[in-house]
Order: sequence, then structure tokens, then C-alpha cells
Amino acid sequence: MGVLWGLAFAQGFGFVYYMGFTWTPPTDLTVVQQGYPDTVVRGAEFSGRDFTYPWYYGVRLWYGEAAGLRYELELIHHKLYFEGAAENAGILNRFTSTDGFNYLLFNLAYPLINSSLRVVGRVGAGVMLPHPETEVRGEIPSRGVEIR
Repeated sequence: MGVLWGLAFAQGFGFVYYMGFTWTPPTDLTVVQQGYPDTVVRGAEFSGRDFTYPWYYGVRLWYGEAAGLRYELELIHHKLYFEGAAENAGILNRFTSTDGFNYLLFNLAYPLINSSLRVVGRVGAGVMLPHPETEVRGEIPSRGVEIR
């Protein structure tokens, strides 16, 4: 669910900016920290705080036919705030990724329905550029902590 703004330029170029709501399903995290045994934080839950600065947003540039195959370059700025876990939540005093949990993607897109309600199929591949901020077991690690 979200809000979408876009422009289509001559000769098949386009630009889309969007904001919206996110949901991250609970997941297990493995904390690897020097001097401690590996610990699994089970059922870690995150919120997105999507309309709190810095906002959740995405930007997509595309080239191709409006009613045909398009090539896209997309940046998605996602955020994560650790809210708790079913097991071992106490070792994570703070775990956020607000300055960047960014996806940089190259997509191929093709409209499936081309009417006033537009449905577009899309497949993409890319990289994730994380920037987590953590406090683990009361320590703000400069190195030696890995969260998988």
C-alpha cells in the first residue's frame, strides 16, 4: 500500500517516486560476537516507522515502451527498528538500520494489464547496501560483531 508519483518522458523514459507502508516478517538472527558464544535471537520483530524521518521511499528510472518491455534501475530505501523477539531479545539493546537498508536493483518490467488500473509484472536482481546501528550486550561494537 502506498502513494505513487511518476512522469513519463518522450521516447520511452520514465521516473517514479513512491512512498508507502512496509512489513517485515519475524526472523531469526544469529549474533556472533568476540568473547561470547554464538547466540540465536529467535522471532526477531521489526517495525518500519515508514512516515518518520528518514522516510521509507523508492525511486525508479525506466527506459522502454510504456505498454511493452521496460528496463529499470530502482533504489528502495527501507528501514528496520528492532522491537523485540520471542527468545534472547535481551542481548540486542539497539538494532536499527535507518540510514540505509537500501536495495539497488536492475529490473525487467512488462505491463500485464494496460488500462486505467495498471498491473506490471517485474523481475529484478541487485545488491543490498545495509548500514546497521547496533548495541549488543551493552557494547557499541566498532568491529567483531556479526549479525546474520
